[in-house]
Amino acid sequence: MNRRAGFTLIELMIVVAIVGILAMIAVPAFRGYVMRARMTEGYTMLGEIREREEAYRGEFGQYCGNLAWNPTTYAPPSGFLAFDTAEPSWAQLGVVPDGPVRFQYNVAVGVPGTTPSGISGFTGDDYWFVIQGQVDLDGDGTTAVLEGYSPAHNLYLSRGIGGPLLAQGWE
Repeated sequence: MNRRAGFTLIELMIVVAIVGILAMIAVPAFRGYVMRARMTEGYTMLGEIREREEAYRGEFGQYCGNLAWNPTTYAPPSGFLAFDTAEPSWAQLGVVPDGPVRFQYNVAVGVPGTTPSGISGFTGDDYWFVIQGQVDLDGDGTTAVLEGYSPAHNLYLSRGIGGPLLAQGWE
């Protein structure tokens, strides 16, 4: 009796089901890794801005002036935008990213006797700065914002400017 070599339909369906289950688990996990990796640009850049602001204060006695959003918008989910290193205020601070960026960044500074609006923890008796980086990683219109303040060495992740703090590493 000849026996045919091959797989039955049931065996193939079991394999397809197993592959489908593995894909259901792997794709969201992979997406999470990608999003967290994309957030590292923001952490790195805000760290550099903080270091430059502290060095500037060490040399000139105050923080470098208010720096407008650079670039003027954040990049689309699958792209980058050029950071304007020739913009005078940013050039004065000396912040230069390694290449195009996903985030947009800004810095607000203040003098003694003033405090930033909506942010607790500032006493108003010293110079201060607030650094922010904003991004929309998945193109859904909801931004994630990284914020850092001169009195603290932490970075805070929130949903949009002034939004609630986020528990995960992206929006």
